[in-house]
Amino acid sequence: MNNYYVYKNIIQHLWRDRHTTLKWKLQLALVSKNFFRVISECHFTSLSLQSPRDYFSGFDPSILDRALQHIQSPYCLLKRTSYLSFYTSLYKQCAERLSPLIQSAETLWLVGSEIPTLSQLLLENFAKVQLQPALRAIKISAIETDELDKLTQTIFGADSPLAHVILCSLLITCNITYIDPEFQQINNDSHGISFANRFLQLTELTLCGFGSFGGILSDRPIVTRLTTLVLGSDWTHFNSCGRNYFKIADPVAFFALLSENQVLQRLDLFLYNQTDNNDYKPSFFNYLAGNQSLTSLSLGFIRDRNYLQLIGTKHNIRHLQISMNEPIVFEKVRSLKLSSRSDHNVYHQLIAIKDHFLQNPASCCLTSLSLKFSQFWMVTGDTIFTHLT
Repeated sequence: MNNYYVYKNIIQHLWRDRHTTLKWKLQLALVSKNFFRVISECHFTSLSLQSPRDYFSGFDPSILDRALQHIQSPYCLLKRTSYLSFYTSLYKQCAERLSPLIQSAETLWLVGSEIPTLSQLLLENFAKVQLQPALRAIKISAIETDELDKLTQTIFGADSPLAHVILCSLLITCNITYIDPEFQQINNDSHGISFANRFLQLTELTLCGFGSFGGILSDRPIVTRLTTLVLGSDWTHFNSCGRNYFKIADPVAFFALLSENQVLQRLDLFLYNQTDNNDYKPSFFNYLAGNQSLTSLSLGFIRDRNYLQLIGTKHNIRHLQISMNEPIVFEKVRSLKLSSRSDHNVYHQLIAIKDHFLQNPASCCLTSLSLKFSQFWMVTGDTIFTHLT
């Protein structure tokens, strides 16, 4: 057997030991070069330089520069960062130090809305690289909505630095501080962008914000190959008046195209809509009725009981996140995240689940239950917890 795998098994066993300190584990790297290599490759592959923005506004660049210089030392365990995360603004300060880490990263998470710096970063590290980049996943967050068109051209344009990168996962999120009820969808024109023979390895796509994103959701080869699709988010920023909803320009056309996808396993939909104004639900549930591939589904608030009962008939869905008022039981779901617009409804949902499975113990598939409260008065909370036992 190769000595490398012997060392790896020994170190993995020692690393899982909870009775030893981290300092002792790090000292294992001093045993031999093989131990050093195994620890470096297995346990030091992620680097995050994210911190509060105001912290970096008064940050001494020389401190970060010395830290990055130490990473290049032969005695530093960080030799290959497969996951790298940092604020885009840092690239202006430490481009030379960051470039080797960027070019070796498989997953790159860039935070910040400085599009010129972002374009420079991608151009210098990917457009001029002779060898095939290691990059497989890129996440770009905290982009201002009015900068989205520039970002679209940078990522999807014909002269994009990422044109020859084999991306498997793409995430783009925008800052949304207010949702205008009179908001009209940004023009869905793709600005001459063509996805022909590009991004064909893309299997995971996450988009949060208002915009066309180059019309990527209208591209049949890309949409029909996705295994994970996340549109919008239910997470609320501390300084935001609304969630990161996503608005689909034409729900009927989109879900008709998505119905051609037979491999989609995870679908998260937190969409901006109003009754008689971009209401996606009829098109979505028509799509869901014929779907057999989804195993994970996350939705925003669903009021219609018929829609909820349809979800209950989809036995292929094992993981469900939903906000609702009705006390519906999803028998085949293993992992359930429940919320409502009123905590009183969460109480009734919990009672319905408990009573159903007490009467039919053999039908219980639930192994994980998460309850999300909006008001959570202590009296309500205590009452709910009494029904968990």
